[in-house]
Amino acid sequence: MTQEILIQVDLADAGLRLDYFLAQRLPDYTRAQLCKYIKESRVLVNGHSAKPSYKLGGLEKVQLKILAREATGLKAQNLPLDIIFSDEHIAVINKAPGMVVHPGAGIHENTLVNALLYAFPHMSVGGQERPGIVHRLDKNTSGVMVVALTHAAHVALTNAFKNREVEKIYRAFSYGHIEPKAFELKTGHVRHPVHRLRFFTGIPAPLGPSKVRMAHTSFKVNFCNFGVCDISARLHTGRTHQIRAHLADINHPLVGDLIYAGARELPRGAPDKLRNTIRGLLGQALHAETLSFAHPITQEKLSFSAPLPAHIISLVEAMQSQIKEYNLSTL
Repeated sequence: MTQEILIQVDLADAGLRLDYFLAQRLPDYTRAQLCKYIKESRVLVNGHSAKPSYKLGGLEKVQLKILAREATGLKAQNLPLDIIFSDEHIAVINKAPGMVVHPGAGIHENTLVNALLYAFPHMSVGGQERPGIVHRLDKNTSGVMVVALTHAAHVALTNAFKNREVEKIYRAFSYGHIEPKAFELKTGHVRHPVHRLRFFTGIPAPLGPSKVRMAHTSFKVNFCNFGVCDISARLHTGRTHQIRAHLADINHPLVGDLIYAGARELPRGAPDKLRNTIRGLLGQALHAETLSFAHPITQEKLSFSAPLPAHIISLVEAMQSQIKEYNLSTL
């Protein structure tokens, strides 16, 4: 069983390789899988087959015939899944910290995708490893995600994210005392030249055509105490590790983030309760708190929020209790 996808190339996509363009437009497929489809002549550009390296000129029509989800071989698993909302076309999930979003290298089970295939057996969105996925959260990042259950929803949501029509607000907890209380970072975003698991934003935002992508985040500092700040972050772009890299590159990495913060500790004088709470975190203290978008079919304006997970609630309580104790001790 196959399904057909038709994609209109924009003028802004001129110069992109065909395989790279498809990987951007179809994030629920790996680039290797898309290259395989191209080589099998299952991808047509204006009705003709092409190579993965074909450079788009803009305004072409790309036709793709792909295997339906049943042919992917992914296992449906009855895993705990916090479903905030669902209908025929979409599901909104509160992803738990520690859950990988989709299968990848060495990971074939116990992912969000495995759980979705069990909870929504009618899913008709194809994909070798990422059926229904239109955006991702890091393994240890919790919070709101929207998933496409139909092809029409998948195309519309993919375009909404691409066109920055989705509002994403996160809660983040970083080291250090941050001033001012509201600030904005608009930078370049590249993989770190030395530490390949990291990304680096300490470069100017690109102007005009550039291989450097732009990362744009607005931050609001809610409060700081004993070397930790509670921050709300709004993403204007959706780069990998965007909040983690932005804050690390201004010397305020997220607490619990081993990749960007390493073994960084609280300043001398910080209470042991707060230190122990940070050591008990399940990873970086980052939570996708609110996601707002237009329904891909009805265009109804939707907004969903997810409460902080237990390990971050413990961090907030430790910060707030220490404020009270500190104020009492100064009376």
